[in-house]
Amino acid sequence: MGLPFVLVLPGVEDSSQGHADWPGTVAARAARSKAEGARFGKNRGLLLAVDSIVALDHRIFGKPKDRAEAERFLLALEGRCHEVWTAMAMTIVDGPQQDLTELCEIQEKAIVSMRQLGQEERSAYLESGDWHDKAGGYGIQTAARTFVELVSGEIDTVIGLPSAVLLRYWEAYSAGRSLAHVEH
Repeated sequence: MGLPFVLVLPGVEDSSQGHADWPGTVAARAARSKAEGARFGKNRGLLLAVDSIVALDHRIFGKPKDRAEAERFLLALEGRCHEVWTAMAMTIVDGPQQDLTELCEIQEKAIVSMRQLGQEERSAYLESGDWHDKAGGYGIQTAARTFVELVSGEIDTVIGLPSAVLLRYWEAYSAGRSLAHVEH
């Protein structure tokens, strides 16, 4: 995107969820906890924390812990459409003292279809390790692009960084405007 950035350590991700939590709320809670605990140092800038989850039938699929869980995720998602939620938490920070009272939270949703995989194809994908660190065990921008398809929403939501939304907030920050007034 051509934006200058500094990578900072995020806070501990809050992945807790209640039985009836809306998927967007779970993603937003995780993004917020990353922002709240971020170590920004002496930098001034737009603090951005992001989290994505996959949801199907009131079940939330985060990042699989191991290959067996990644396979369970794929088996549950195959042949079905599901939701991908990406939440962003943003605020302006100036040095180590962060004022998160103006933290903006944005939730974006996309619908993705995953075709049925054969055992050989599924095993090869799992062996590739591409499922590591990816909500639902896949990334639409990597090897899984051969078996997942965007149905509705923005591809950037599925990838995990809604760039058009981020650009609107970046422009407000760059112009010295409050993030609270950015159209979403």
